[in-house]
Amino acid sequence: MKNFGKNIKLGIHEDTENREKLCKLLRFNTTKSTDKKTSFTDYITRMNEGQKFIYYITGDNPVAMKESPFLERFAKKNLEVIFFEDAIDEYMTSSLQEVDGKKLKCITKEGVDVEMTEDEKKAAEEKKLNFEKLAKFMKETLGDKVENVKVSGDRLVSSPCILVTSEWGWSANMQKIMKH
Repeated sequence: MKNFGKNIKLGIHEDTENREKLCKLLRFNTTKSTDKKTSFTDYITRMNEGQKFIYYITGDNPVAMKESPFLERFAKKNLEVIFFEDAIDEYMTSSLQEVDGKKLKCITKEGVDVEMTEDEKKAAEEKKLNFEKLAKFMKETLGDKVENVKVSGDRLVSSPCILVTSEWGWSANMQKIMKH
């Protein structure tokens, strides 16, 4: 796999006819399989009941990805996240929208909703109300340097803040790749 992984990923990006077959060959690390690479099929069999999406994060530094504050909520909810570590993964995931009827979702982008209990929803709404003035102040202070400043309900567990890209925009990793 190590020898052919990038070629398979390029094939997934470019060969729409064989995309489904090719994605079955991929192996990757996840938050639940750090010592042994896994497949989409194995990931799907481990999905939580009611889980709608295959969650992933992209980057070029495996250590940084494993320590990312974006993983906090997923760890708390026992949701597995795939680590895509190659630059070509950004292109591959833009073409590979779903696997076996499960849509792929990048956890560093806006619009990643995880099921919440009624108590969690209530606490999230209270948090938003409590920090609404701070978010408005930060947006005014930062101006055009940011698109928006929002209080997330349950996105973080212990980190104070994160930068999120828009759902349809480039991820921070893709922006870094395009600068080079």
